[in-house]
Amino acid sequence: MRALLKSNKKHDIIIVEGGATGVSIGGALSDFVKGSKKSDMLTITIIEALPIILSGWDECLVEKVNEVLLKKRNKNKNKLCSYHG
Repeated sequence: MRALLKSNKKHDIIIVEGGATGVSIGGALSDFVKGSKKSDMLTITIIEALPIILSGWDECLVEKVNEVLLKKRNKNKNKLCSYHG
């Protein structure tokens, strides 16, 4: 990750899994990168084949996680963490 941030190229990280692991990794990477001066050179995207992330989890939890991911996306012009279902 540090090598990507040192690079002068734009990078896209695609996480193809909207379960607990994918969401956790996406959020952690977003938090790690957000303080970097080059955060605008990196996009983190979570892709899930099902209509919602965390399928099978409690609906209230899924809604809260969606809120958190949307806040992360809206705070960062470059969509550090976005979700496609």
